[in-house]
Amino acid sequence: MNYDSKLYKYNDLFKAPELPGLYGWYVRLPKVEAVADYHKIHKSKRMRTTIVGHLSEIYEGNAYSKEYEFRDSMDFELLEAATSCFCPPIYIGVSNNMRSRLQTHCEQIEEIIHSGKKTTEPRQVDPDTDAESTLFGDRIGIVLSSVKNIGLTSLFVITIAVKTNFPRAELFKIESFLNRTYIPIYGRK
Repeated sequence: MNYDSKLYKYNDLFKAPELPGLYGWYVRLPKVEAVADYHKIHKSKRMRTTIVGHLSEIYEGNAYSKEYEFRDSMDFELLEAATSCFCPPIYIGVSNNMRSRLQTHCEQIEEIIHSGKKTTEPRQVDPDTDAESTLFGDRIGIVLSSVKNIGLTSLFVITIAVKTNFPRAELFKIESFLNRTYIPIYGRK
């Protein structure tokens, strides 16, 4: 077998392998009071849209999801199980050293949460670098700062470690496929 897969809770990410591989970030639903926050984290999509009006006038801009109010009570035990089984990744990445990369993510997430920032400046960075990893940290840190019932301990990561001689180009192809298939909400833009 050329790989080893493992799930890590946020507080255990220091145990992630110092090997190349793929990884995905996920959010679990921690308690019944967090249902609206969980929905907010997963629905924070912004879509670019173009609309053609009368006389071929073109309108462009961003479209956002409308707020959804949860009025009906749900069986929390089943909801918790269902959101764990069917949760989409919020980020999928690739790295030469997953432990180092995940620690970069964690440092940036915590820095954003503790700073109280509501936005960050857009910046250009090279792909698959620690600098690029801070962009994910910025995005999820800002969202976690805006909700009150979901915190760092609700985050977990699934890693797939490969041998150090595994072709890096293959990792990038697989990461690209996964990102295009699942479109993680806080992934590359």
